[in-house]
Amino acid sequence: MAKGLLIRVGFDSDWGGIRGPIFDNDSFLFIPIPEDEGRKIKNPTRYSDPDQSKYMPYLPKDFLRTKELNGNKIKIKIEDCIVHDDPEFKTFTYGDHTSNGRGGAMRKLKPGDYIILSAGLVPYKKDTYVPKSLNSIDSK
Repeated sequence: MAKGLLIRVGFDSDWGGIRGPIFDNDSFLFIPIPEDEGRKIKNPTRYSDPDQSKYMPYLPKDFLRTKELNGNKIKIKIEDCIVHDDPEFKTFTYGDHTSNGRGGAMRKLKPGDYIILSAGLVPYKKDTYVPKSLNSIDSK
């Protein structure tokens, strides 16, 4: 009997406070979460990088990530955050460390089992995203 694993991915109302937009033509924009600033990333890309800038019109300007640097907590603007591009849809890969619940559960899957990715999405309303504040995007 096949097994399945449901995994929540991307920005949503629980993580980040916003949801990705669904457009009038039924297409949508999956917005990956920011990377944990404590992790070492070999070739990081940021939301403001040209290949990632498609996300910027849909991200709140007042979203700040906290990073600890030399014992001090500093705030990082969303455009300066590293993109956690997982799942990665160009090569259809998803990874998770085996020490946590999702990664450990993934190790138990066999060929023929399913991994279902779930993302929080909401119909796009231009007036919701224009103010670009976390409150205006989340409250509509």
